[in-house]
Amino acid sequence: MNDVEAIREELTGGDRWSPDGEASSAFALAVNSFTGWPVDAWAGMRDEQGRLRKLYWLKGNALGQLTARGDENGLTVTGSIHLISNIRTVHLAAEVTLDDYHFGHGRRQITVVVDGGEDLVVDVESCTGHLRLRADGFIDALVAAIAAKSSPGDS
Repeated sequence: MNDVEAIREELTGGDRWSPDGEASSAFALAVNSFTGWPVDAWAGMRDEQGRLRKLYWLKGNALGQLTARGDENGLTVTGSIHLISNIRTVHLAAEVTLDDYHFGHGRRQITVVVDGGEDLVVDVESCTGHLRLRADGFIDALVAAIAAKSSPGDS
């Protein structure tokens, strides 16, 4: 298995029968060329057709975003990479429900405002399956990275 196939498999949650449109080989190729995969944490967002078209990732002190438009015959991928230190504000939101069977379910959302770039929004509620787990993990990793940069002794 080559790097692009391995990335596509991870993006689709290891589902060998996942339709190629969910996480296309072309998108996986772009992810490979820009991220230096593997990354520390990532979250993916699907479009209305169920295709993975947005990827956020953390690697070291960098926060990145890729957005794909088009289809396999004409996929355009744009993005940005920001240093964690360039994050201006992080907005947090959670909807928590309690019931008789569980201690509670939290659906988290994080909006990151960076200097000189568009806001990055990860909404766990809009994710399903393995992407929901990845989104939760990404939020945890991003909050930890920001906390580490703001601890005493860091500059």
